[in-house]
Amino acid sequence: CVAMEEVEPDFGGPAFDEDRQNLMTFRATPEQATEFISQQWLKDRQARHDVWAAMQLAPDQGDNPPDTPDQMPADEPPFPEGVPPPDAVPLNPLLYACHKVQRNEYHELWYHTREGCFEAIHQSCNAGKEAFKITNHKMKGIQITSTSAHSCSPNAIPDQDLTWDQVMFTGEGLTHVMHEEGCPAPNVDAITRFYVSMNTEHRQQGYDSNQVFLEYQAIICREWFESLGNKTAGFDIGIFNHTRFARIEATLRGAGLLRSSVSLPPHSPRAQKRSTDSP
Repeated sequence: CVAMEEVEPDFGGPAFDEDRQNLMTFRATPEQATEFISQQWLKDRQARHDVWAAMQLAPDQGDNPPDTPDQMPADEPPFPEGVPPPDAVPLNPLLYACHKVQRNEYHELWYHTREGCFEAIHQSCNAGKEAFKITNHKMKGIQITSTSAHSCSPNAIPDQDLTWDQVMFTGEGLTHVMHEEGCPAPNVDAITRFYVSMNTEHRQQGYDSNQVFLEYQAIICREWFESLGNKTAGFDIGIFNHTRFARIEATLRGAGLLRSSVSLPPHSPRAQKRSTDSP
């Protein structure tokens, strides 16, 4: 069997007028529409070539071709019998947050709270009303993406305004999304240790320390995302910094924003200083 060479059509010609017009309804320019059609044709041609190449390498089946779906045993169950529904399905944030995670960019942690994920569910239920736009990705070429992938939510709130329960839920959600979006394993591990260390410290210090912890996680998380890729300013977010925590507490107290005293753990630098200064 000899492969037939396919000649690329003239995608700017009249034969593709309708396709270009359809793409231009997504606010694409004629040039972008033509380029998009060309890219899709090249992908399809490559797929056809791959199938043809695989057929050349496959051994001759003779009179025993492989089973097709119609030839599968009739008693094969269409689902695994005896397996119950999953206990829970991970909640996913808005596409805006997923794209931020892909690019290792800071975004409000609210997107990974229950409220943020529920908004994503509501948005997916209204996908038929979604608007789309043409984007030119430097690695993937011209793509059609939903405007929600580029739009932040008006309901997002600053990280320091989250509740402690929201922060703990966010830790699990953000870790899951980073893993799903293919973030480097060290980044995922660091975020995991960040929330584990905060939870450990929070249990030692108690409920009265919530304000300081909320401010600490808001500041440190933003700084870490903004420092990714910068070996000079970068740091391991998984290490809890007691000195920084104490300074944040002092700042809040000096501004009159700290309503309750914070009991520091014995191993923190400030607690050790208190012990030394006490009679």
